[in-house]
Amino acid sequence: MDVALTESELLEGCVSGDKESWTLFVKHYNKLIYHSIYKTLRVNGQPTNPDDINDLFQEVFTAFCENNCKKLRAFDPNRGVKLSSWLRMITVRMTIDHLRKSKPAASLDALPVEPSQAGGQEGLLDEESMELLRKVIEQLSTKDKLLIELFYMKELPPEEIAQILKISTGALYTRKNRILEKMRKIAEERKLL
Repeated sequence: MDVALTESELLEGCVSGDKESWTLFVKHYNKLIYHSIYKTLRVNGQPTNPDDINDLFQEVFTAFCENNCKKLRAFDPNRGVKLSSWLRMITVRMTIDHLRKSKPAASLDALPVEPSQAGGQEGLLDEESMELLRKVIEQLSTKDKLLIELFYMKELPPEEIAQILKISTGALYTRKNRILEKMRKIAEERKLL
């Protein structure tokens, strides 16, 4: 991004129709958007066909411009979220919406989705599956619930979670895998799966 422009100034330029701001916005965030789409498709067991990814990529950027840049205007920097995190979240949601439209609801097997390197990842779960997931999470210890919340709900980057929990990134992944296994066992024992 141009060093002279802050995120707010860049967004302000985009929503006011400034072509140079839009060009900088696309140039700065295109890799993030593309990678978010790719990882969301991959995590949800979908083919990562470059043509499909490019179509979704175009849809996301088109959505940012629709209705007088309504989506971009919705970003509130005062909420303590970085623009890149917010854009990733919007992209993941749009990709999941696309998958929901093109495919029936996913099974609970989608429960332990693998997050992207940049943060967590949402799975394709219907309401019934989400309720089952909540029941399983209720059975976890407070520490385990915290890790699941940071990793999957808040979608924080693994490095940041490791820092919060005061453990190494490697230990974080080991602990996460143990918790996911524990969740599977809880679900099986309670015949939730």
